[in-house]
Amino acid sequence: MPQQLPQIRPLPGETVYYGAEFHPNLILRYLSEGVLITDRRVVVRRTSTIFGLIPRGYVEESMPVDHISDMTLGRRTTTWKIIAGSVALVAALWLLLSAGLVYGGGYYGGGESALVALAIIVLLVYAVYQFLTAKADGFVLRGTGAGTVAATGGWGEDEIVGKAKDLLVMLVYGASRIPDAVRDQFAPPPPPGDTGPRVQARHAADPGAR
Repeated sequence: MPQQLPQIRPLPGETVYYGAEFHPNLILRYLSEGVLITDRRVVVRRTSTIFGLIPRGYVEESMPVDHISDMTLGRRTTTWKIIAGSVALVAALWLLLSAGLVYGGGYYGGGESALVALAIIVLLVYAVYQFLTAKADGFVLRGTGAGTVAATGGWGEDEIVGKAKDLLVMLVYGASRIPDAVRDQFAPPPPPGDTGPRVQARHAADPGAR
């Protein structure tokens, strides 16, 4: 059974502005990254794995807000993923057309046609996966001590990642304290019955939060 992302606990007296989980892996969704932004620090906690598949423990990185010297925010597209997906798509179409053109002539037997069909399916799935994961949206923070903290969102998480980036800009380059109304705007609303790390952390840090 995949373990849940460990809870990120705020420090005593810390005010939580933002909490969410990013899922950079399209298939292995349980390998998520927890992001917590407070008035003092930015914390990223990701699940540690064995062989890249089996969850085992976690790694937590944090950086004081006052020590952030540089930020990289944005959305990038990985060129090699686009190329790999395109090559796989062309290969799948070539196999599909070739099988359709020569099948009537008896070039492929029953067993061979099944293998060709399987190869086409595998190539199409691979191409779709590469296209969907070519885009990455996230942030990288660099500290005065040369340390870095980074988090990357997954497919369909542009909104929650964008909120984190906007809040980071406000914290580092804008107001020294985020008003409650702004904090509530950035904090994603909890789903019904949610008692996960985001809700627990926010209420632990701010008992008056709704």
